[in-house]
Amino acid sequence: MDTAYFTSYFSVLKEAVRDVSLLPLAQAARLLGNAKNFGQRVWVVGNGGSAATAIHFANDLQKICGIDALPLPALISTVTAYGNDNGWDKMFSLAMKSFRIGNILVAISYSGTSKNVIEAAKHALECDGKLIVLTGEVWEENILGNMPGVIISVPSDDIKIVEDVHLAICHSISGAIHAMPSIQKKLS
Repeated sequence: MDTAYFTSYFSVLKEAVRDVSLLPLAQAARLLGNAKNFGQRVWVVGNGGSAATAIHFANDLQKICGIDALPLPALISTVTAYGNDNGWDKMFSLAMKSFRIGNILVAISYSGTSKNVIEAAKHALECDGKLIVLTGEVWEENILGNMPGVIISVPSDDIKIVEDVHLAICHSISGAIHAMPSIQKKLS
Protein backbone atom coordinates (compact mmCIF):
# COMPACT_ATOMS: atom_id res chain seq x y z
CA MET A 1 0.00 0.00 0.00
CA ASP A 2 1.29 3.44 -0.84
CA THR A 3 0.83 6.56 1.26
CA ALA A 4 -1.66 8.43 -0.95
CA TYR A 5 -4.66 7.71 1.29
CA PHE A 6 -2.81 8.91 4.38
CA THR A 7 -1.55 12.04 2.66
CA SER A 8 -5.10 12.87 1.61
CA TYR A 9 -6.61 12.04 5.01
CA PHE A 10 -4.19 14.23 6.95
CA SER A 11 -4.59 17.03 4.42
CA VAL A 12 -8.37 17.00 4.95
CA LEU A 13 -7.88 16.75 8.73
CA LYS A 14 -5.52 19.74 8.73
CA GLU A 15 -8.06 21.75 6.70
CA ALA A 16 -10.89 20.86 9.10
CA VAL A 17 -8.83 21.92 12.14
CA ARG A 18 -7.96 25.19 10.41
CA ASP A 19 -11.65 25.89 9.67
CA VAL A 20 -12.88 25.53 13.28
CA SER A 21 -14.00 28.86 14.72
CA LEU A 22 -11.86 29.65 17.77
CA LEU A 23 -14.28 32.01 19.57
CA PRO A 24 -16.58 29.17 20.75
CA LEU A 25 -13.52 27.30 22.06
CA ALA A 26 -12.55 30.32 24.17
CA GLN A 27 -16.17 30.64 25.37
CA ALA A 28 -16.26 26.95 26.33
CA ALA A 29 -12.92 27.18 28.17
CA ARG A 30 -14.13 30.22 30.11
CA LEU A 31 -17.44 28.54 31.00
CA LEU A 32 -15.73 25.33 32.12
CA GLY A 33 -13.04 27.25 34.04
CA ASN A 34 -15.81 29.07 35.88
CA ALA A 35 -17.33 25.68 36.77
CA LYS A 36 -14.13 24.93 38.66
CA ASN A 37 -14.13 28.33 40.36
CA PHE A 38 -17.76 28.04 41.46
CA GLY A 39 -17.85 24.31 42.29
CA GLN A 40 -20.23 23.35 39.49
CA ARG A 41 -20.34 19.89 37.96
CA VAL A 42 -19.67 19.26 34.29
CA TRP A 43 -21.52 16.37 32.67
CA VAL A 44 -20.25 14.98 29.36
CA VAL A 45 -22.27 12.81 26.97
CA GLY A 46 -22.05 11.14 23.56
CA ASN A 47 -22.67 7.84 21.75
CA GLY A 48 -20.21 5.53 20.00
CA GLY A 49 -16.95 7.30 19.18
CA SER A 50 -18.37 10.43 20.80
CA ALA A 51 -18.90 8.41 24.01
CA ALA A 52 -15.19 7.59 24.01
CA THR A 53 -14.39 11.28 23.49
CA ALA A 54 -16.83 12.21 26.28
CA ILE A 55 -15.09 9.85 28.72
CA HIS A 56 -11.65 11.07 27.66
CA PHE A 57 -12.66 14.75 27.99
CA ALA A 58 -14.20 14.23 31.44
CA ASN A 59 -10.97 12.52 32.51
CA ASP A 60 -8.88 15.46 31.27
CA LEU A 61 -11.18 17.99 32.97
CA GLN A 62 -10.78 16.10 36.26
CA LYS A 63 -7.10 15.18 36.09
CA ILE A 64 -5.63 18.22 34.34
CA CYS A 65 -8.02 20.95 35.48
CA GLY A 66 -9.43 19.70 38.80
CA ILE A 67 -13.01 20.10 37.56
CA ASP A 68 -15.82 17.89 38.89
CA ALA A 69 -16.65 16.14 35.59
CA LEU A 70 -18.94 13.16 35.10
CA PRO A 71 -18.89 11.14 31.86
CA LEU A 72 -22.41 9.75 31.44
CA PRO A 73 -21.39 6.99 28.97
CA ALA A 74 -19.07 5.55 31.63
CA LEU A 75 -22.07 4.91 33.91
CA ILE A 76 -22.84 1.75 31.96
CA SER A 77 -25.06 -0.03 34.48
CA THR A 78 -27.03 3.15 35.24
CA VAL A 79 -27.67 4.36 31.68
CA THR A 80 -28.42 0.89 30.34
CA ALA A 81 -30.88 0.26 33.20
CA TYR A 82 -32.69 3.49 32.32
CA GLY A 83 -32.53 2.65 28.63
CA ASN A 84 -33.95 -0.82 29.17
CA ASP A 85 -36.66 0.25 31.63
CA ASN A 86 -37.62 3.71 30.34
CA GLY A 87 -36.51 3.85 26.70
CA TRP A 88 -33.15 4.46 25.06
CA ASP A 89 -34.02 8.06 24.18
CA LYS A 90 -34.13 8.89 27.91
CA MET A 91 -31.15 6.83 29.10
CA PHE A 92 -28.88 9.84 29.66
CA SER A 93 -31.42 12.43 30.78
CA LEU A 94 -32.82 10.13 33.47
CA ALA A 95 -29.28 9.48 34.74
CA MET A 96 -28.95 13.26 35.24
CA LYS A 97 -31.26 13.44 38.26
CA SER A 98 -28.67 15.34 40.31
CA PHE A 99 -28.09 17.93 37.55
CA ARG A 100 -28.42 21.36 39.21
CA ILE A 101 -28.76 25.01 38.22
CA GLY A 102 -25.42 26.20 36.89
CA ASN A 103 -24.15 22.71 36.01
CA ILE A 104 -22.83 22.32 32.48
CA LEU A 105 -23.54 19.62 29.92
CA VAL A 106 -21.03 19.00 27.14
CA ALA A 107 -22.97 17.17 24.40
CA ILE A 108 -20.89 15.53 21.67
CA SER A 109 -22.57 14.31 18.48
CA TYR A 110 -21.30 14.30 14.91
CA SER A 111 -24.80 14.61 13.45
CA GLY A 112 -26.53 16.51 16.25
CA THR A 113 -29.49 14.14 15.82
CA SER A 114 -28.84 11.52 18.51
CA LYS A 115 -32.13 11.42 20.39
CA ASN A 116 -30.68 10.42 23.76
CA VAL A 117 -28.06 13.19 23.60
CA ILE A 118 -30.74 15.71 22.56
CA GLU A 119 -32.89 14.63 25.52
CA ALA A 120 -29.91 15.12 27.85
CA ALA A 121 -29.38 18.61 26.40
CA LYS A 122 -33.06 19.48 26.84
CA HIS A 123 -32.92 18.26 30.44
CA ALA A 124 -29.85 20.40 31.15
CA LEU A 125 -31.54 23.51 29.73
CA GLU A 126 -34.80 22.77 31.61
CA CYS A 127 -32.74 22.67 34.84
CA ASP A 128 -31.24 26.10 34.04
CA GLY A 129 -27.94 24.51 33.19
CA LYS A 130 -25.53 25.56 30.49
CA LEU A 131 -24.87 23.70 27.27
CA ILE A 132 -21.72 23.21 25.21
CA VAL A 133 -22.15 21.27 21.96
CA LEU A 134 -19.44 19.65 19.85
CA THR A 135 -20.88 18.66 16.49
CA GLY A 136 -20.25 18.40 12.78
CA GLU A 137 -21.68 20.81 10.27
CA VAL A 138 -24.68 22.73 11.56
CA TRP A 139 -27.63 22.37 9.24
CA GLU A 140 -31.39 22.39 9.76
CA GLU A 141 -31.67 18.77 10.96
CA ASN A 142 -28.74 19.17 13.40
CA ILE A 143 -30.92 19.76 16.47
CA LEU A 144 -28.03 20.04 18.95
CA GLY A 145 -26.24 22.55 16.73
CA ASN A 146 -29.32 24.77 16.80
CA MET A 147 -29.89 24.70 20.58
CA PRO A 148 -28.99 27.63 22.84
CA GLY A 149 -25.47 27.40 24.18
CA VAL A 150 -21.87 27.38 23.03
CA ILE A 151 -21.84 25.56 19.70
CA ILE A 152 -18.52 24.21 18.44
CA SER A 153 -18.93 23.00 14.88
CA VAL A 154 -16.45 21.11 12.73
CA PRO A 155 -17.19 21.96 9.08
CA SER A 156 -16.89 18.49 7.56
CA ASP A 157 -19.29 15.77 6.50
CA ASP A 158 -16.74 13.02 7.22
CA ILE A 159 -17.43 11.45 10.63
CA LYS A 160 -13.82 10.29 11.04
CA ILE A 161 -12.49 13.80 10.50
CA VAL A 162 -15.09 15.36 12.81
CA GLU A 163 -14.39 12.87 15.61
CA ASP A 164 -10.61 13.43 15.27
CA VAL A 165 -11.10 17.19 15.48
CA HIS A 166 -13.48 16.85 18.44
CA LEU A 167 -10.73 15.15 20.46
CA ALA A 168 -8.24 17.86 19.48
CA ILE A 169 -10.78 20.49 20.55
CA CYS A 170 -11.21 18.78 23.93
CA HIS A 171 -7.44 18.68 24.42
CA SER A 172 -7.10 22.35 23.49
CA ILE A 173 -9.90 23.38 25.86
CA SER A 174 -8.50 21.40 28.81
CA GLY A 175 -5.06 22.85 28.09
CA ALA A 176 -6.45 26.39 27.99
CA ILE A 177 -8.30 25.87 31.27
CA HIS A 178 -5.20 24.44 32.93
CA ALA A 179 -3.28 27.57 31.89
CA MET A 180 -5.83 29.95 33.48
CA PRO A 181 -4.31 31.75 36.52
CA SER A 182 -7.41 31.07 38.68
CA ILE A 183 -7.11 27.34 37.97
CA GLN A 184 -3.34 27.34 38.59
CA LYS A 185 -3.91 28.77 42.09
CA LYS A 186 -6.48 26.11 42.97
CA LEU A 187 -4.33 23.25 41.63
CA SER A 188 -1.20 24.24 43.57
